Amino acid sequence: MMRVFDYVFFKVSKTYFKFDGRTGATGIAAVTIVQSLFLCDIFFFLIRISEVGDLSNHRKQIGAISFVVILALFFFNIYYYKDKYNRLKNLWKSETELQATMGSIFVFCLIIIPFVLAFFIVNN
Repeated sequence: MMRVFDYVFFKVSKTYFKFDGRTGATGIAAVTIVQSLFLCDIFFFLIRISEVGDLSNHRKQIGAISFVVILALFFFNIYYYKDKYNRLKNLWKSETELQATMGSIFVFCLIIIPFVLAFFIVNN
């Protein structure tokens, strides 16, 4: 699964290379956001199927736990992707133009999918 996120990191970092350089700060942020949204979707799905009920009394606790999880993901991604841009660039340097275009569409869809899933989970 990390290979999918590696590709997201690579494509976003490549797009914003002029601004971020090899650190890939925007790529790390994008990967963290996508991972966080997928975790939120899983959480809401589990809440939906378990029929827990009203969680409004636990808003602060859920918010605090979410903040800690997202922060942990962010720092993990900083550690994991430190100095990885060149290695990933070498891994995917032989992409044809068609593969690169399809990869960009894949990354775009991967970023959009958690929002669509959240919409369907919350509205059903």
